[in-house]
Amino acid sequence: MDFDNFKGVHFAEEINGGDCVLCDSCNADGDEVDSEGNPVYMGGGSVSDGTAYCQACFDRSVKEYGAKVLEIYDPAKSFGDNVRSARLRDTGTSDCVIRIYTFD
Repeated sequence: MDFDNFKGVHFAEEINGGDCVLCDSCNADGDEVDSEGNPVYMGGGSVSDGTAYCQACFDRSVKEYGAKVLEIYDPAKSFGDNVRSARLRDTGTSDCVIRIYTFD
């Protein structure tokens, strides 16, 4: 969300976390691999703007909490690759960019 046009809201800092992907609920590493080099976390999805949940957290938030599904990620791709693809599509970069704002 762009807060730059809201009264009393001021952009303070931008942090680029690179290609890091963590689940917004359980902090699972989206690029974790097992002993054979296969991705541990596949699929996943988004239930609100800017969120990315691993498959287990995505399923739980939809089933148990009735969260509205915004996007279901490709189950054939790793959670990390899915999130980076969504970031690139939505923001023009696959990096994790965090914007810090201050409020009056």
